[in-house]
Parts: sequence; C-alpha cells; structure tokens
Amino acid sequence: MILALTNINISNAQFIPATTNDLIAEDNVQNTVNTGNDIITYEQGFFQVTVWDGDFAMLGWDIGTGAKLAFKLDGTNYGHCDDPDVVLYTVNNKVYAFIIYLIKNDVWLEVQEYYQGNWSTYVSATQISSGHICHNPNVDVDNAGNVVAVWEESNKLKILYTDIQYNSNNIQTLLDGENNTLRDPDVAIYYRSSGNTKIVVCYIIASQSSETLTLIEIDSWQSSTGLNFLNYPVSLPGYFGKPRVAASLFTSSSAFNFEIVVDKHQSVYNYIIGFNYQSSGVSGPTIINPDLVEYENNAPAVSFAGNSVNISVIWENNSIWSNQIDIIQKKLHLNGSPTTPLLEYQVVNMLTSDDQTIPSVSGKNSGGQRAMYSFYDNALSEIRYKESWIGNNSVRLAHFENRALISPNPATNYIQLNLGQEIEVAKIVIYDASGRIVLEDDYFELNSRIQTGNFEQGVYFIRITAENYNKTSKFIIL
Repeated sequence: MILALTNINISNAQFIPATTNDLIAEDNVQNTVNTGNDIITYEQGFFQVTVWDGDFAMLGWDIGTGAKLAFKLDGTNYGHCDDPDVVLYTVNNKVYAFIIYLIKNDVWLEVQEYYQGNWSTYVSATQISSGHICHNPNVDVDNAGNVVAVWEESNKLKILYTDIQYNSNNIQTLLDGENNTLRDPDVAIYYRSSGNTKIVVCYIIASQSSETLTLIEIDSWQSSTGLNFLNYPVSLPGYFGKPRVAASLFTSSSAFNFEIVVDKHQSVYNYIIGFNYQSSGVSGPTIINPDLVEYENNAPAVSFAGNSVNISVIWENNSIWSNQIDIIQKKLHLNGSPTTPLLEYQVVNMLTSDDQTIPSVSGKNSGGQRAMYSFYDNALSEIRYKESWIGNNSVRLAHFENRALISPNPATNYIQLNLGQEIEVAKIVIYDASGRIVLEDDYFELNSRIQTGNFEQGVYFIRITAENYNKTSKFIIL
C-alpha cells in the first residue's frame, strides 16, 4: 500500500475554537501522562467521569452541573498510581466506576460506588497481577455489566473477565510474545445475549525489522481461545503508537461493530489509521487525516456514539495554525468511512493558547450522537472535559476545513490545482524525484486538469509561479 504525500494550503484553512466551554475537572495537576473517561445516561441527564494520573491519581465527576468535583483514588494509599482507565455501569440506580491502573509496575483495580450524591469505596484497591512488570492496562464494559480488561505482563498478553462489581476474578494468558516485544494492548467488548459476547483485543508486536498491529477475536465469554485475524506491519524505522479499539452498543436490530485506530509514523509523515471490523470482515486501513500527515499526529482515541450510526476519532495534532497542540476529531460512518469530505475536521478544545494533550473520548452509553471528551492543558496544568454532539457540522464543536493544493493525491490519470479564484493562469514545472523536468507550461489555465496518465509511478514535485505567488508541492502517481 502506498500512502499519499499531501500538502496543506494554510491560507485556506478555516480554524475556529470550539464553542462549548472546556470544563475543569481539576487544576494544579502535575506530571499527568494518561487520562481515561466514560459517560452514561443517568436519571435525567449524563453521568461523566474522568480519571488521570500524575502526582496524585484522581477521579473527577459531573452529573450535569459543570462543578469541579474530584477525589483521590483509593490506590493512592498504596503507592503512586499510573495509567488509569475507567468504565461506568448502573445497578439498582447506583453508579459503579471500575478503575484499573498500575502501582509500581503491578496491575491494580478498585470499584467506586455512587449513590444519592455520595461516593464510597465498594472494592478497595486490589493487586491482580502476579508480581511481574506490567504495562498499559485497559478496560471495557458491555451493556450487561460484563467487564474485560487487558494488560502486558512480562511480554505476555493478560486478560481479566469479571463484572462491574468485581464479584469474580478470571485471569488468563492470551499469548506469549516470545522472541518479539508485545506492547500496548487495548480491548473492547460487544454484548449479544446472556453469556454470548464478542471481544476484540489489539496490540503491537515488534521484531528486529518491523512492528505489526495485530487483532485477536474472542468469540465466547471467559474463553482464552482466539484467532489472530489481522496483521498490519510497518517496516523499521517506522513505528506505531498505541492502538485503540471501541465496540458498538448492542441493540436488537444491530450487528457487532468494532473500530480500531492507531497512529503510524513513517519517515516525516504521521498518519492516523483506522480499521473497521463487522460480520463481513475487516476493512481498511483508512487514512483518517490525509491532508495533515506532514504535522505531528499522536495519541488517537475512539468511541461509538450511543446507538447512532457514527464513530468519533480524536487525536493530538501539533497545530497547523500556531505551533500549538490541539485535539481534533473526525466523525466516521459505521463502516469506518468519513461522514464528510476528508479535508473537514472539528476542533474539540475551546482554549487554543496552550497545548492540549492526552485525549480520551467515550460515548457508547450516551444514548445518542453525543460523546464526552477529556484532555490535559499543559500550560495551565488542568484536566479539562466537555460533553457535546459529535456531528461534524455541529456548532457545539468547532469546524475547520483544509483544502489541499493538489487533488486527487495520490493520483493516476490527472491532478487538479486548487489555488483560489484570484489566480487563473500560472507557469507550472513538474519534476520527478531525480530532478528531471517531465512537464512544463508557461501559460497553464488553472481550471484545467494536468494529465498524468503517462507518468511513471513515484513522487513528483510541481512548481507553480504566478503574480505574487510561488509555491512548490509534492504529489504521488500510483
């Protein structure tokens, strides 16, 4: 597969900060490197929680008031808590928060209970790993209260089957990385009927020559038998970030659906890649950020939005506007394809004067096309969050459109230049990668196509010169 080299016409980028306020879960938060969140419908509104690490791991919560409410995790009584994740579920009108994290490289969990305005510790902080070095615990819950968690433990992929109140503890080894390095697992669970679930685990396997994104499907509850049904490699020195997976919400009329996202870094290009898994099989990879790959794109997160037909993918983008990091979103159809032209995105954060990092998103249990977003403001040392519609054209989140100079890119038979209506005629010179001129026109009409059907496959450069305009850009011929 050939990935496109794309260009950004900065003058055409329309950037507007988000119009919904960034609410503050906690301020004066230091050394935070991970966040997690979840949202459920509760009584007449939404129940939202965010967890984060740092000097003190905490849980912030909101039931629609926007108030700054947070408390330390019970695990802080036993040591420094790192890399937390959280899921929510209700039982008898009580809200349970199942939280998993690391303490001194061991995996711990706790369960917090909310009832009639108060939190209490339902399950105290409990170590569940076996004393080996562990990394990257993650957790998910289905709409029957089944909980599944995964982590890497001494190069083995571990999985926990339990329920939201932690009434059982079934830990199994899914696989051994053996001579390769296994890292960064994530998990999502889809409920079909009692005792009938589907689970997808994604992780990275690194060898001496490549890294591979691998997916495992587990087709029955508490069964460690799985099938590796996708292996997607990148050759070194290219590398993957942390993959993330989300499952759709069960309804009587819907089939299972999983979306997997990962950041892929190759040469100077930084891609957000998506895969979609349904009963018909896996589709992808889809490049979710085709016109932003020349800028830093990291830490994608993904969630379905209620029982709607949309998926939210968010990530850090080291800004094309102001050398700041912003959280941007792309909304996808259930098949993993974008809902609008590829060059349209949303900006999640309202404050744009600082770096916004470490994003999390959740929305499966929001009841509609809504999601909760959490992230960290580096300059102000604040954990920020918001709940919003995820629609690309929603006024509740900002919208920007970025028009590429060359389209399509990559191309086969032709390319079109998009310079704006103020330029009608220009001189163009096209070079191949060796510097040889393959096409030159002193009076090219810019509303015309450049025919490339006789070009060999490869990378090309086009220099465009007009009055008060001089630009060189790259494109690919497939």
